Amino acid sequence: TLIFLPIKETPSTAISTPDSLVRLAKNLLCCSPEDKVADIGCGTGSFLLSVAMENPEARCYGFDLVRAYTIIARIRAEAIKAKIQIVVQDVFSLAETEKYDKIFANYPLGARLTETEPENQFLEKLQSQCPGIGKSTSADWIYNALLVQLLKEGGKAVGIMTNGGTWNGNDESIRRYFVENGF
Repeated sequence: TLIFLPIKETPSTAISTPDSLVRLAKNLLCCSPEDKVADIGCGTGSFLLSVAMENPEARCYGFDLVRAYTIIARIRAEAIKAKIQIVVQDVFSLAETEKYDKIFANYPLGARLTETEPENQFLEKLQSQCPGIGKSTSADWIYNALLVQLLKEGGKAVGIMTNGGTWNGNDESIRRYFVENGF
């Protein structure tokens, strides 16, 4: 159908997760009809639409800061009669209130804390748990910490991040925090 045709993008305007990543994430997450599924930075909703088509009973939620993307995602969901709640919201404000069985995130790649403004309370709590976090910490890791916070006990998350955060010196303390805590 037209709903799943690729959207023309350039690297600076990419808003749709490539189909290959959607398939990979779905395979890793093994979403079921009983799951409460979230997409953090849902863009135009490609991941959630795919999950909803395979598991119409799953409770699907999408969050993005860009209103235009969420409108497109809502239109796409309505076109296939998918029950997906998509809202414009700062995802860091969810950290203390919501829990999900499965989470997918294709957040802004390569960002630094100076370029993102996570909810102050979330960042302050994370910095108290992992003191080495600073302005040069990759935002990828801050988003990954959010995914851990949003998971229900026994839940599973997939986050798409740049490879630099897996080896650079700036992120050493937060990598250690993730390893030592079994994340």
